[in-house]
Amino acid sequence: MLCQHCQKRPATTYFSETVNGHQQEIYLCEVCAAEHQGAFFDVGDFMQGFWGTAPKQSSVRCKGCGMSEASFLKSGKFGCSECARTFSARTEEVLKQIHGRSRHVGKVPSHGQEALHQQRELEGLQKQLQDAIAAERYEEAAKLRDTIRELKGGEA
Repeated sequence: MLCQHCQKRPATTYFSETVNGHQQEIYLCEVCAAEHQGAFFDVGDFMQGFWGTAPKQSSVRCKGCGMSEASFLKSGKFGCSECARTFSARTEEVLKQIHGRSRHVGKVPSHGQEALHQQRELEGLQKQLQDAIAAERYEEAAKLRDTIRELKGGEA
């Protein structure tokens, strides 16, 4: 489907709104969605919806740019890199409510999940092995080496 605004690029973003029982839908490409984002919805209102009511007023201000927490919640945008640290508790709260976690773990096709899981497990074990060797915990290192070999299918 083509973007309903520019009619040039494929639509990748979908907006839907129900007003007085009438549903309005629009499909936009990434470029048009970015240009018109503020016209279709207010990120601050979206974020506040997760608390059920408007967030409590706070005197917290960013030391880098002076942005208040209220301004951050209204715009949904950081003013500077220090804002990410200053407002981290709020953003983690929102991300957990939206996505179920506050850390991005990516998407994996269902047919590749097992292989990726095994690869991540091996990487973790190899890191533990390196740490054990560096700390001269050789018995632990030998157990980790054996576990890694077993996971790799008996390779040397």
